Amino acid sequence: MTTKPDILDTVDQIIRHRIPNLLRLYLNPFVAQTCLCLSRYVSTTWASTATRPAYPVFLANSGEEALSGAIKLARFTLNSRRPNAPGRWPVNGSSPSESSRGGEISQAVILFDPDGSLSDFATATVADASVIAFLPEVYRLDTESLHNTGAEHSQSQILVIAAGQHFGPNKSVADELIRLARLPGVITVLSVTVQSLRACRSDRNSVLSQLAPDIVVFDDSFVNHDVPFGAFAARANIYEPWMTGRKSTF
Repeated sequence: MTTKPDILDTVDQIIRHRIPNLLRLYLNPFVAQTCLCLSRYVSTTWASTATRPAYPVFLANSGEEALSGAIKLARFTLNSRRPNAPGRWPVNGSSPSESSRGGEISQAVILFDPDGSLSDFATATVADASVIAFLPEVYRLDTESLHNTGAEHSQSQILVIAAGQHFGPNKSVADELIRLARLPGVITVLSVTVQSLRACRSDRNSVLSQLAPDIVVFDDSFVNHDVPFGAFAARANIYEPWMTGRKSTF
């Protein structure tokens, strides 16, 4: 009959051999390097962010998963800032949302996705033509709708800009995006590919360069689509409300 090893002997081996475990904090150096590089991408691309607190990075398994996390964080931050604010009306003349009841802030998200790179991100159409919403209150806009109905969008407090590989809006659309991003209280989420970020860094007069994003989302183009990868970097005061008490495991 064999006996089980003593738990203290097991712990001693874990310590001596430096084996990662739940009892001992372990930080993968390659993960740390990746997060540092992505954070530096933000501070060196947008000059206005360099004077702000660091942009800590959260890793994910895809760009869409990272964007979903970024939206979740933005919504939580808005509610923590003004938990008793009166409800706001969503865009496009819709009725008040469920989240605007009880004195909470509307969680409507404006998603500007001119290339359609996130066509199946928030919703999916099934066989009977009905639509399943993965994320509530995400309103997709193309270039024409943004240009024609821009005044209605000012009631949303989360603006998501999907900058695909060929992102390059005309001046009127670019001006409207910048205006919306600079509205008081708006949280701007910018989703970039390696190509759009490279173009942004090489052209300091582009619309992306003129934004000061609160959250930047990176997709798997940064690893050449070789492995599942996604990440988002958020301003420190965006994630601080979540990093309190029992929520700090985020």
